[in-house]
Amino acid sequence: MHKETLTKVLHAPVNIFFDVTPIGKILSIFNGDLEVFYGRILEPLHHMSEQAAHIIVVLSIFYAIGNVYVLLMLCSMVYVMYFISKPYLHADNQLHKVGSTLWTPIRSYFHESLRGTTIIRAFNQEETIMARQMELLDKTTTHFIAHHSCWCWFNIRMFSATKVFSLCTILICFMNKGVVSNVTLSLLINWSTDLSWLMHFFGCLNWFMRMMVQV
Repeated sequence: MHKETLTKVLHAPVNIFFDVTPIGKILSIFNGDLEVFYGRILEPLHHMSEQAAHIIVVLSIFYAIGNVYVLLMLCSMVYVMYFISKPYLHADNQLHKVGSTLWTPIRSYFHESLRGTTIIRAFNQEETIMARQMELLDKTTTHFIAHHSCWCWFNIRMFSATKVFSLCTILICFMNKGVVSNVTLSLLINWSTDLSWLMHFFGCLNWFMRMMVQV
């Protein structure tokens, strides 16, 4: 993919490609877009498989001690988490689209500034050029604030949803004290209270879907 893309770009007509395509866009193709083919598309699948394995272990322990009702509780919690995640994932996709467009003009401007370094220095325009560069970078800061705020909104709600399951697990362990092995109950508490990362499962799924769109 890299070889074919580079060949196409190098042989592209100047008048209908290079004259109308910002340099930042061309740099973004090789700097970001092609990364999806360098094994990056497997990263979310790797994380999702690890998270799914964790969930399967917790479910198997619940099944072993005969608490089917807790399994229903977990299914309900996952549904609630999916309901919470839908607006976040939609906003996350839109913010990623905005973020990908913000860096194109920055790279183009940086490239043009480097090409005109001698002229910039000759006319003492270093401060003007730097001010413009900082103005472009400020937009990425604003974008980061919005993206991080969106993540915090999602994080708080998902964390609260998982704690309901943790409380239910503690109650089950209390009820099975003396009936089930203490080691099993200890492992169950440790692994079930560690389900707060389950929010990343939805994030990885969304990440994988975005990369499939890139492909």
